[in-house]
Order: sequence, then structure tokens, then C-alpha cells
Amino acid sequence: MILYRQAINEDFDFTFILKRSTSKKLVEKIWGWDEDVQLKYHKNQFNPNEIKIIIYGENEVGDISTFITENILLIENILIDPDSQGRNIGTRVLLDTIETASEYNRIIELQVLKN
Repeated sequence: MILYRQAINEDFDFTFILKRSTSKKLVEKIWGWDEDVQLKYHKNQFNPNEIKIIIYGENEVGDISTFITENILLIENILIDPDSQGRNIGTRVLLDTIETASEYNRIIELQVLKN
């Protein structure tokens, strides 16, 4: 079962470590990974109000960052810890998000970082 909780300021380190473990290889290919630059960027972008921590079983395994406008639910980020991948957690999170958007009659958009 997948649960969600609202992120809090104390989740800053968890979300940065998650970002590093899931995104570093791709970011290295595109811009190069500079730890200080990435940490500064994360500090500027970290908004607990827009992040939910994903819980699978008893473990915090990822996060989802969304932004809602009048008629759009934008998925900015879904990050699943590499050790927890392959368990359909991301699929379940997407299905839950689609259901939420449908309940509120919003269109879903997905932000993608691609190489």
C-alpha cells in the first residue's frame, strides 16, 4: 500500500539525497553535476507545500512534486529511491495522481527532463 504525507522543512535533506540518487546521472549528461550548484538550486526550489513524501510499507521511498493551477495539475517531479524501483510504486503514484486530477476536473501535465 502506498501512502502520502505532506513534506515539511525537515524533509529537505531527504529530498536532496533522493534527487542525487535518482537524477545525478542524467543531470551529468546534460549540464554536468556540480554538488554545490545542485544544492543551491534545491534550496531555491524546495517548497514543502508542493511536495508529498511517498511511503511504501513503513519506508519513505520517494516524493512527488505537483503544482495546481485553475485547470491544470502539473506533475513537476516523481522520484522513487533506486532501491525501491521495480515495485510499481511510480505507476501507482501516477494512477493516484490521475484519479485526483479527475476528481477535481483538471488536466494533467507532466514536466520531463530528457537527454
